[in-house]
Amino acid sequence: MASFVLRLATLIVALTWPLYSQTAPAPTLFPAQEGELFGYINARGVFVIQPRYELAGDFSEGLASVWTGAAYGYIDAGNRLAIPARFTAAGEFREGLAPAAERSRWGFIDRSGAWKIPPRFVFAEEFSEGLAVVESGGRFGYIDASGALKLPAVYEKAGRFSNGVAPVRRAGRLSMINPQGESIKELPFESVGSFHDGFAPVKISARMLGALQEKPGRLPGERLSDWFLENPGWAHAVRIGGYMAACLNGGGGCERLPTDSFIVPPRADAYENPQPLQRPMNRNWGYINDAYALAIAPAFDEAGAFSEGLAAVRTGAAWGYINRAGQLVIAPAYDYAGPFRGGLAPVEKNGRRSYISPAGVLIWSAAPPPAP
Repeated sequence: MASFVLRLATLIVALTWPLYSQTAPAPTLFPAQEGELFGYINARGVFVIQPRYELAGDFSEGLASVWTGAAYGYIDAGNRLAIPARFTAAGEFREGLAPAAERSRWGFIDRSGAWKIPPRFVFAEEFSEGLAVVESGGRFGYIDASGALKLPAVYEKAGRFSNGVAPVRRAGRLSMINPQGESIKELPFESVGSFHDGFAPVKISARMLGALQEKPGRLPGERLSDWFLENPGWAHAVRIGGYMAACLNGGGGCERLPTDSFIVPPRADAYENPQPLQRPMNRNWGYINDAYALAIAPAFDEAGAFSEGLAAVRTGAAWGYINRAGQLVIAPAYDYAGPFRGGLAPVEKNGRRSYISPAGVLIWSAAPPPAP
């Protein structure tokens, strides 16, 4: 049986950036699987397109991609085949275009199914703010709606533009760039998603979360109990008698800094009570705000993008949802949890596929999977 998690909306593997960075317009119909086949339910959990497709993607701009047995095509909300099935892979429509593949090469089609940008890329993502990520020659760049390469394929990773910026990794360095390709902010994280609802998920390096215990000193020029922030441009961070300070590596002195200068602030007074961070080292996902400050402290094993005010997060083996204050509002209970779109979110537990409301209320659930 095809997994609900692997429905078409997630079949396009995010080679560029984690899938949780993706956002899309809110749909009114939602793919749902019964037995071996997919159909579509409405927001009340009622089938309005009966299950008949082997795979089915999310509706976007009035169309959804479906697998008809030999290829992907697109249907409209009335279950009419709007674009004949002839693609080996198919994405969602954004800004009037959809990425699609033919003979392992990706291009972009318009709503008639005609090639607007002929297939010539190794991979392509949906458009966002006038630009789309494409892969060429083992690197990623950005094209505009005419197919012109606006930013050359020089990035090891590249995310979608949101709020005028996009996350990229080049030569091992992670940063946010503007549509002109200029670096706006270099980021000391392992990974970062695109902004949505004012937040972007980030993965903090395990080294940043640790603490190095040393003999406490009594003068700013001496190294106190240093807090590890081992990233380019950052020194050891300490708290001295009520204020924050950054100390030069090697003990060359300390300088007082405002609290918001720290990506991961010290959690104890190093002068009076030196101690390591008391937190699981593997829970290193949190969120930054659009000022690039850590807004929700790292406390999760995985973190998805915010959508409709909530974000899916994983702690241990289970997924739940937090609000913009970082509070758990739907307890971790699922093997998979997707983003909210149109007031519903897809979840899965013990192989059973469902949709829930923002209050955690079950709206629709598939029949239990057959016993092994």
